[in-house]
Amino acid sequence: MSIFDRISTILRANVNDLLDHAEDPEVMLNQIIRDMADQINQARTQVAGMLAQQLELQGELNTAQTNSAQWGSKAEMAVKASRDDLAREALQRKNDYDSQLTVYGQQLEAQTATVNHLKDQLQQLQDKYDSTVRNKDMLISQHHQAQATQQMANATSSLNNVDYSSDLSRMEHRINQESATASANEQMSNFGTQSSLDNQFSSMQSNTAVETELASMKQRLGVGGSSAGSPSSSSTGSNASVDAPTTNLSSGSGSGSGH
Repeated sequence: MSIFDRISTILRANVNDLLDHAEDPEVMLNQIIRDMADQINQARTQVAGMLAQQLELQGELNTAQTNSAQWGSKAEMAVKASRDDLAREALQRKNDYDSQLTVYGQQLEAQTATVNHLKDQLQQLQDKYDSTVRNKDMLISQHHQAQATQQMANATSSLNNVDYSSDLSRMEHRINQESATASANEQMSNFGTQSSLDNQFSSMQSNTAVETELASMKQRLGVGGSSAGSPSSSSTGSNASVDAPTTNLSSGSGSGSGH
């Protein structure tokens, strides 16, 4: 591949496209920069060689022009000296150099066009190289951003294709069930204490009602003289009333036996 083809290939290459197909964009970009620098050095060497050929052709053209002019002057001198033979020889030499002028002129024109074209390509390659070096970090960052965007798009697409409604419904039911269980446990933990207090107060009320009823019954029967609300006095009065009939029965029994 000629230098023209290599430079054209590099100039047509899209750095971003190359990075997209690279496993490691940074390594790939560094390799691109090295390749471009190598091609620039080769192009400079070849341009310098072609420029040297151009200068050489220009020198040969100038020499042919000088020789043509000299032999033209000699032909004129020979004509003036009535030396037609010398004039013919001088004109023959002049025509030879004029032919060389035509060939050198054509070669120089083609060589100049080639050198100018290669210089333009070399300048474009140099500009692209400088731009790539300046924007190296930015290009890598853009590539990473593009990859992240693509990954996010893929993830979003995957999420859109998955139905999580049933899983969410089950999880919501489980959370509600756990919340209800916790609330029930809390209520039950307070239930025992409240029930104990209620039972104690209910027992007190029940005992009071029994004592009141007992005192009322004693008062109606004329048994005991203690106050209605005192369990101890009621108990004492009850024992006294029970002992009294027993004493009377003993007395009666004694007098009967005396009779």
